[in-house]
Amino acid sequence: PSRVVVLGGTGAVSEATRAALGELAPGGAERVSGDSRFSTAAAVCAAGWDYPIDTVYVATGAGFADALAGVPAAAKEGAPLLLVERDAVPAPTAQELARIRPARIVILGGTSAVSEATADQLASHLRLT
Repeated sequence: PSRVVVLGGTGAVSEATRAALGELAPGGAERVSGDSRFSTAAAVCAAGWDYPIDTVYVATGAGFADALAGVPAAAKEGAPLLLVERDAVPAPTAQELARIRPARIVILGGTSAVSEATADQLASHLRLT
């Protein structure tokens, strides 16, 4: 690769690993991260997408199954994936949704993963066309 992008803080990928990966690419290895999984997902979105976007995928940050299953669909659409709590939209996610103002939000998983109340909060960030 010409460059490597490491997603997540040093708790997820050590600095030694990032440095070793950087030696494999002429462009080095950069890190995109935040202070939580929610802010890391928002930072990834901010690094790769600008307003306006058509679709954003959302999954619970409590587990990885729904997000992992939804990544191929998001990638096929060129859409970012953000994380929420079951019963709340964390501030980093809300701030990123306010910035990108998607026309459509695809919630991955059922109401045991993302509650109806959280779905309603997400809908408040939709761009009305």
